[in-house]
Formats: sequence, C-alpha cells, structure tokens
Amino acid sequence: MKLKERQRSSGILVKLFIAVILIGLLASLVLFSKSSSSAVTSITKDIAADFTPDKLELQIPEANFRQIKKKRKEALERGLLFSSAEDMVDGTLRANNETKPIRLRLKGDLLDHIQGEKWSYRIQLKNDQQWNQMQTFSIHNSGARSHLAEWLMLQLFRQEGIITPNYDFIQLEENGVDKGVYAYEQFFDNNLLIQNKRPIGPILKHADDAYWENVQKGITPFYWTHMAEIELMNTENKNNPSFIKSFQQAKSKLQAYLDGQAKLSDVFDVEKLGKYYALMEISHAYHAQQMTNIRFYFNPLTAKLEPIGFDCFGTTLPNVTKDWSSAGEGQIQYNKPPNDYPNGGVYMYKLFLDNEMTASYLKHLQDYTSEHFLNKIKHDWSAALEQRLAFIQSDEAYADYSFAVDDLFKKAKWTREKILPLPEYSLNVQVQEGSRKQLVCSSYHYFPMEVIGLGNEEVLQTLETPVFLDAYHPDHNPDSEVIQNPNNYRRVYFKTIGIDSIFSEEINRLSLVPIKPKIQQGDLSFVDEHECININGSAIKFGPCPISLEQTVIIPKGYLISVEPGTVIELMSNANFISFSPIMATGTETENIQISGTKNNGLMLSQIKGKSQFNHTILTGLGQINEAEYQTSAAITIYDSEVEFTKSKVFNCESNNALTFQNADFNINDLSIEDSPGNGITLEYSYGEIDQLAIADVNKDGLLLNNSSLQLKNATFDFIKGTAFHSNGSGSTDLTSIEIKDCYRAFKLSNSSVSVDGVNIQDVEEGVFASQQNESAEIVFTNGNMSDVQFPYLIGSDDFLYWNGRKKKAQ
Repeated sequence: MKLKERQRSSGILVKLFIAVILIGLLASLVLFSKSSSSAVTSITKDIAADFTPDKLELQIPEANFRQIKKKRKEALERGLLFSSAEDMVDGTLRANNETKPIRLRLKGDLLDHIQGEKWSYRIQLKNDQQWNQMQTFSIHNSGARSHLAEWLMLQLFRQEGIITPNYDFIQLEENGVDKGVYAYEQFFDNNLLIQNKRPIGPILKHADDAYWENVQKGITPFYWTHMAEIELMNTENKNNPSFIKSFQQAKSKLQAYLDGQAKLSDVFDVEKLGKYYALMEISHAYHAQQMTNIRFYFNPLTAKLEPIGFDCFGTTLPNVTKDWSSAGEGQIQYNKPPNDYPNGGVYMYKLFLDNEMTASYLKHLQDYTSEHFLNKIKHDWSAALEQRLAFIQSDEAYADYSFAVDDLFKKAKWTREKILPLPEYSLNVQVQEGSRKQLVCSSYHYFPMEVIGLGNEEVLQTLETPVFLDAYHPDHNPDSEVIQNPNNYRRVYFKTIGIDSIFSEEINRLSLVPIKPKIQQGDLSFVDEHECININGSAIKFGPCPISLEQTVIIPKGYLISVEPGTVIELMSNANFISFSPIMATGTETENIQISGTKNNGLMLSQIKGKSQFNHTILTGLGQINEAEYQTSAAITIYDSEVEFTKSKVFNCESNNALTFQNADFNINDLSIEDSPGNGITLEYSYGEIDQLAIADVNKDGLLLNNSSLQLKNATFDFIKGTAFHSNGSGSTDLTSIEIKDCYRAFKLSNSSVSVDGVNIQDVEEGVFASQQNESAEIVFTNGNMSDVQFPYLIGSDDFLYWNGRKKKAQ
C-alpha cells in the first residue's frame, strides 16, 4: 500500500491483508434482511425451479461404528437416547465429489430416531469446513417429521420472516449401504443466524435433561419447567464478553417473563411472535411448542426475543377435527393453566393472556386462514412439493406416501369461522335500572374483542380508548364492564382485537373485559432534568443550547424529535442516544448541530416509521453502544428505518464502523467521513442513493456493501488502509465519477453486479480484486484510469469483468 510518508513494510501488508479478510468474515456474521413480497416470490421460484437432492456418503471406521451400535443398544434398553460430547466419533462425509473429516453421534431423544435401519445422526465438520453453508447439522429419517409437512412449514415460517433452520431432503449412503431418503436440518449456531439474515445474538433453549430422565422414571406430577436452566446454544461465542453480556440479559428477561416480573412486549418481538403462532395454528404444528423444542433468538439491535420455527411435527400428523380449539381460544385472565403446563403449555398459557400478543396473532391468523393465502401456498410451492414427493416415493419404504396441502391446512378453514364475532351471540348488552345511559356488557366470543364506539345506524361517538374484552370460557361467568352512554345511543360497535372488520349489536348483547395499560418502550424522565429540552404532546424539542446527557436516552415510538440549529448535544460517560421515533436535526450553514461523545457513546435509530433527517449536522467522537440490552458495532446505527443526511460530517469515531445502515433506506447528499479506526460506511441489506461523498483516513474499508443496492456518484476515497469500495453479494450498484488515491486496494468485488462509469485510481497497491461466483453478475468499468498501481487486476475467474470495453482474464 503506498501511503507516502506512512509506508508499510511487506510484512505489515500481509498482516493488514489478513486483517481485512477477517473483518469481512466478521461483518458477514451480522447480515439480516428486509422481508418483502418480491423476496418471497424469488425464494419460492428458486426452490421450485430445480430440486436435485444431494447424496451424502458417510464413512465410519469399524471401531467407531461399533461404538455407535453400543450406544444404540444402550438407548433401546433404557427406552431413551441420552447423548453427550463423549459419544462423538470420527468419520468422513463425501458430497459433491469432496470428502471432509467429521465428528458424529446418534441424535434424537425418542427411539423413533434409531429404530429400524434409518438412524439419525448429529454431524459436525472438522477444521471449520462446511457443507451446504453448515458446519453442524443433523440428518434423520424424514418420516420422523412427517416428510413434506415439516419441510413446507419451515418454508412458510421463513417466508414470513421467522427464523428457521435450513431443512431439505438427501440421499444417504452409510459405509457403502444405501439408506434411502433422509432429511437434513441445520444446527442452532451462528450460521443459522447468517442464513436467516440476523445479527449475531444468543440462541436460547430450556435444558431438558431432567425432563427426559423423568420420562424414563414416570414420576407424576413433575414440574421440571420451574427449575429448567435456560441454556446458550451458539456456544462458539462464549469467549466474547459483549456476547455473554447479551446472553445474560436475554436469559434474565426470559426468566423474568416466565416468573411474571416482566411484560411480554418488553421481552418479545410481538409482531414475529404473532406470526409464529398464527402459522403454527393453521396446520396445528404445535409439536414445536413442546418445551424440549422451544428455541428463542435475542436480537441485540432490538433487545427483543424472536421465536425460531423448528420441529413442527412427529411421525404422524395430528388428527385435527372441527372440535379442536385454536391457540388463545377461550383464554381468560383467571383461568387455570392447562394440564400440559409442565410440557410446554407454560408459553401457550401465558402468551395469550396478553392482549397485544393476541391482537398480533389474530391479525395474522385472519390473513393466513384466508382462501387467497391457502391457494397461494398451493400455487407457489406445488412444483417444489411435487419434486420432493417424487424423491421421497423413490424410497421403497415410502412408496405409498402421499401429501396434500389441503389436508395439512384443514384446521385453518374451521378456525377462520371463529375469528369474527357471531351475530346475536358474541356480545350481550344489558341496561341498568331501565336506562340506556349506563350499560352492563358481557362477552361470549371465542377470542378477545374491543368496543370502539356507540351510535345508531353508524358510529356517532368513538371511544377515546377502546375497551378490551377477554374471551369467554364456559367454566367461568363472563367478565362484565360498565360503559357510560349519556347520549342514549341504541347500538354498540366492536371488533375482534387485531382485526379491522367492525360489527354492531343492539344494546342488549355485548362482551367486555377490563382495559389493560399499554407499556411503551423508553423513558422520558430525562426531559424534566434539562431546561433546554421541551415536550409538547408528542413533540420533543432539543435546543438551541448546549445539552449534556449523563444517562442513556431511549425515546419510544409515537414522538417526533426536533433538534434546533446551533444545538450542541454531548453524550457523557456511558450515555447513548436511542430513538424509536423520527429525528429532525436541521442545522444551517452558519449554525451547525453538533452531537459528540466518546468511545462508550453511540447513536441508534431503530424501527422508525417516518423519515429522519440530519442537515448540517456534525457527529464526532462517538464510539458504539454497549448496553445490557442494546449493542451496536457503529458510532451511528440506522436499523430498519429511513433517513436522510445532507451537508453533514462524521469524524473521529472510535468504533468498528463510523456509520452503519442495516435493513434501511437512505439518501445522502454531501457527507464526509474522516478519521475512523474501522470502516467508514457499512451497508447491510440496505438501499439508497449517495451524491457527494468523501471518505478519508479510514483504517479498514471505506464503503462496505453486503447484499445491498446503491447509486453512488461524485465520491472520493483518500488514504483508506483497507479497500476503498468493497461489495459482497450486492446488486443494482452503479458508481459514477469516483476518485480513489493513496489506498491499499481500490475495489474488492464478490458476487456483485457493479457498473462504474468514470473512475480514477491512483497510488494504490491493488486496483481491482474480484472473485465472482454468481454467473449472472457482471462487473463493468468504463472511462477508467489507473496510475501508479502495483497490481491492477486480481481476478478469480474469466468472463465477468470488463475494463474500458475489454474483458479481463483471470490472474
């Protein structure tokens, strides 16, 4: 790298090159994605287009295979399989003409995984090698999970944004013997999160050794869930202090919820939880809700737990009839826990006591039980299902196996009939003392409802706060509430919570429950401590004056923050600024806004509805957020939000990234980033445009794209110790008028479609470093110029890079 007076020796260059690669690998661990209908369609088409099952060949040395057989015999005698790391033996795995060393053991608790000739295995590849982007995975008799039922449910989970392990079908050969059709399933490690495009965070489960010991002994009752330890699954992170802090926080929050000391919405991502249970409901896939199967992921950027879809079915599908209840049906606050409380009902019981959770669940349940959604499943997945069905039937053991989407989702049609209130049944309204001005309301509906207003032929009085009504349970009298009706209206208007359809009843039939307070995330008590911060309704104004914040500020949703020109905000000690509401920081040329801090301070905008703006704003000296709940790797983090930067500057940031966009939309016009020990700008699954960008004096990469799209013009990169422009897995990326000088490397491009028009590369070690694996992607440079470049082109394969109209060959 040519750094003028700051030249490095060749040894340091090698170390720096290795460091850049390691940084890229670490950055890939925090990938996550914005879900969209177009993405879902693409996934569906990719899966349906061509299914060619891999053939896995296991070779287990005779001595090791005898050890496996001995373990199987022990399990058959005990009635259960108890496994540990000591049971792992060496072997090899051959797939796609590659042989890899592995460790493996028998897998599964119940004997269905080791009966007959199709035994299940947990496989771990050695030396950090992978197969199908997995280092650790399981293979099992696909009949143990009801074949295509499990596969389809996992596709639907991931389609709707729920984390799931990779799962599909293979042909297995064991020591030269054909074992027929198997299924593989990804393990719960960092690779699972990367595949599901999530930042690396703890994956949790309930320890179940005590449960399986008791299954063998048959002690009843056995309340093992009351003392079951909450365990970490992705233990490869156990030596990372920040990660362990996240795990401790996640574990404490989950335990506090189970102990009744924390509200559901403070612990879980309620939207994803609602989707998860609604999808399970339509096929009655509640095998996944056995405590031994429940898994959660803690997202360090939202401080919320997300469910993981896993192990939906056993060997046979549940024989669901019209009489079966759906989750949350008839749930009321004082109802006793169900009989299966120790075996997983702890969640089923507690979750549906929360109106916000039930509303999210019912909203998605109405969507998922619709004829349109069910028909779309058949349309989108029919080709993929037919291909896999043919493969499964090719195994003599499954020659008679059949599968029908309608049979799997038959419960959805019966459930749909109960979601909306029934006329003359769900709501009972009675008057007190013969007057309509005071109403006694009682509920007889299957699910909770809310009363929204009063009127005659239309709503004439909307209640300021809707009144929530719990579901009816035949073992209890209906709960009752009193509603004032001073205008003597004749009808009450109501709806199932989470559903938009509105119904009305004459004032003699209604159902209500007490209103439950809605807890907002965040605390505005800091406003009272500063004369220069004012709140008026939902508007919070900072400045104009100096403001020192001694403690972390978390602003909940539902507000609009404005920062006045000339305002100086200093984050002291370990204080951070986190907002779930839009920020309008609008400085001027003569009166800039300044936000400063130290390496222990960070700024994060998370899950904001509405656009934030930073105009004539200087952000300096910031580090990264390292709270118990929230952790970032950037001085400024924009997560799942829309933001605009204009005539602003970010410099002297003590963090891995100066500015990170994750799952975000952005627009930048005239931004400079200087003096960063990490990357300048990092884009993770984000989309936007940049006009006028200057990045200088950065120790790692200047602009790093991972699976993002970008339109960039009028940009300069000066003294970048890593790569000026680094793109991995990105598409629709156009660059115009680019200046790169005094850097180690100008471009590093992999699996990316990039078009560059007008680039001047000067005084760098490497010009274009490109490795292409996606055959449809091309890299095109026009009007390009290189001078004083030691290695102009380092290309991994032919036929994808063009420089000024000439195709460059691999070097």
